[in-house]
Amino acid sequence: MNFDWPSQEIVWAICCALLPVPLLIGLGKISIAKEASRRFLLACIATLAIYGIILALLVGPTISIQQAVLGVGAIGVSPIVTLGLWGVLTRGYSLSLLLTLLELNGTGTRFDIERSYSGGRGLRWLMRKRLLSLERTHAITIRKDAVWLRSEGKALLSIYRAGLKMFSLKQFG
Repeated sequence: MNFDWPSQEIVWAICCALLPVPLLIGLGKISIAKEASRRFLLACIATLAIYGIILALLVGPTISIQQAVLGVGAIGVSPIVTLGLWGVLTRGYSLSLLLTLLELNGTGTRFDIERSYSGGRGLRWLMRKRLLSLERTHAITIRKDAVWLRSEGKALLSIYRAGLKMFSLKQFG
């Protein structure tokens, strides 16, 4: 067993792997990166660019290709972990329901929770937001109060069902 420090490339990759979180927060102030997906993409590109600069300037010609590739792999894991955490924080509906209940001083009726959800926007707001998102991706069509599933939506559902079957998961939501 070896307890030596890892190579410089791995140390710098670990440091760079921590960059998506502050970049995701900091890039939110840039107008081009207001949308979450754009911020995430820019953070990933910036992290890989910084890693490349660090390798070129600080490690230079002594770089081991194998170690550099391992570093890129370490950086590749970071956005996946960050995106998972982001998803829980931004899409954690059960957690949001608990927060709503906390804002109601820990007690309330189902109606109170429904009305107070998401800072007072309510659960109807959430449903409208989700439906508009599905409409923008062409999964559904909305006309007045009617909603139609489109072929693109059916294709997404086929992929979803295949994923559920592949990983032996139950349908949630």
